[in-house]
Amino acid sequence: MNAASELARKTGAQVSREHLEETLSGLTAATGLPNAFYGWHREAERSGYRVEFEPRLDSQILIRPSFFYQFSPGEPSRPTFRLSTTAISKDAYKSRLLADVHFGPNPAVFVEYYHPFDGRSYLIAPGFSLQRTQYSAYDDNERRSARRDRLATSLYAGIGTWRQLQLRIGAQAGFDRYSSPASPIADGSLPTSNTSFLNPEITGIINSQDSGQLPTRGFRMNGAGGWSFREHSYPYLRLNFDHFQPLRRDVSVFALGQTDTSFGHKLTFYDRFTAGGLTHLDAYRDQELRADTILAAGGGVLYRGANPKGTAFRPIFGSWYEAASVNSVEQDAQFRQSATIGVFAPTPLGLAGLTFSLDLKGSARFRFSIGSFWNHP
Repeated sequence: MNAASELARKTGAQVSREHLEETLSGLTAATGLPNAFYGWHREAERSGYRVEFEPRLDSQILIRPSFFYQFSPGEPSRPTFRLSTTAISKDAYKSRLLADVHFGPNPAVFVEYYHPFDGRSYLIAPGFSLQRTQYSAYDDNERRSARRDRLATSLYAGIGTWRQLQLRIGAQAGFDRYSSPASPIADGSLPTSNTSFLNPEITGIINSQDSGQLPTRGFRMNGAGGWSFREHSYPYLRLNFDHFQPLRRDVSVFALGQTDTSFGHKLTFYDRFTAGGLTHLDAYRDQELRADTILAAGGGVLYRGANPKGTAFRPIFGSWYEAASVNSVEQDAQFRQSATIGVFAPTPLGLAGLTFSLDLKGSARFRFSIGSFWNHP
């Protein structure tokens, strides 16, 4: 299937100009075609829109660099440089090779071949990953670290090849190697050792937001549910969302939430779900909250109307609140809160921000970040 036949399938015999423009925008974005042109034509007794797609002259390699850094006392700063690469062969329609390379404390390589069937909405996606992940554990003011090295392959089949919706079913399999078989602190988690794993799962993505840094409108939800077969096997559900709603041109309100659970199964230190850090209960240090189940929700407001005529400095002011239930097997659930105010400004390296947060006990935390604020590494 090519672009012309998919366009005919999505628009039908009669189509409005608005729907045609929206469809063409989605098609060119999804396929990587350079452009599309249309105009109204009348021939004999027939009339309608004529569409022409600009062909891809050669194979394409698209590289998008990004940078992220944050600083807050008592937690890792995690500077990360990321290269996102897309390779599209000259004659490919929607198929492409995707690669992400991360440089920093958590170096990683992710590779996936994304291949829709005959240009339709069904897809298959084999992949490969190699990553090192740093873990933090806290004992009062002392921070200890541990490391996991993972080598994995994956295979998914799914539906949804446009920008806003995708559902996949498949599995990831590989091997985990740990720097320490025991938890860096006595947190009641299960002991662990190097282990192979197989994770059959269902994943889903919904994303209609207008920005990956700090949206003004739209909804985003990422979810994954499955069963991890390993030394200590467990079921899991990971779900997070946020929704931004503009009230007027310079004000947006938003809601956010997180659900991570092993459905009552006790987890190892490395498998436990975490919260704490930038936009994840900001008043706590990165990964400070660790449990077998975490339920969190919150909301806030963003104001973008300061210095409306300025071009050098356009600050964005924000304030938000989050509350969470942190629950480990054989322990009572703990209630955590975080209230934050912040100011942000666009820079050539991304969005720079300074935040001030308080927890339920009045402990304060300052944090500086640069790069992507909302959807950061």
